[in-house]
Amino acid sequence: TVGDVTGGSTASLTLSYWTNYEATTALSNPSAITTSGTYYIKGTTASGCSVVREVLVTIDEQPTAANAGADQSKCNDGSFTLAGNDASVGEGTWTVANGTATVTSEHSATSGVTGVPVGTTATLRWTIVNGTCSTFDEVTLTNNPLPTITTTGTIAPVCYSASQQTTSLAYAATTNNPISYSIDWAALTDQGSTSFAFA
Repeated sequence: TVGDVTGGSTASLTLSYWTNYEATTALSNPSAITTSGTYYIKGTTASGCSVVREVLVTIDEQPTAANAGADQSKCNDGSFTLAGNDASVGEGTWTVANGTATVTSEHSATSGVTGVPVGTTATLRWTIVNGTCSTFDEVTLTNNPLPTITTTGTIAPVCYSASQQTTSLAYAATTNNPISYSIDWAALTDQGSTSFAFA
């Protein structure tokens, strides 16, 4: 018997468990009740005196298993849309488990999230609760900083030709570990796709 149920009772009682107040129908397996309802505990002293008390047992259905969705990553953008699963049993709630973020609608599985600072990761927890039972899952939202590159000169001029041309542009430093490079030829309206590599 859980101490919270019989706490404060007379010491050294012999306890027995029943399905009716008259204590004529025994509860066959009191440690593994599977049905909600009212049950009865009979306490008997060594001298044979006894008392019966009722206990209301509530068995909550297990909530839907929480799924917070796949981790997400963006560049210089602190707004995200969550992709949790709907709760068919219980109610879901988003909370910020770690980092900085603001949840737009805490009970919506697909809530928006704002305010994840650049260069940080926030962990969001999706918890589904039904009565005293709960389940949770977590997702990480990463707001990556944009890379930068500092040039130290201008592109060497080339003459027009239908064949591939080679030129050079010096650069001094990069940040945030870029893994690829490209040049925006916005000012050259006749410039097509140009393949190149930095040396």
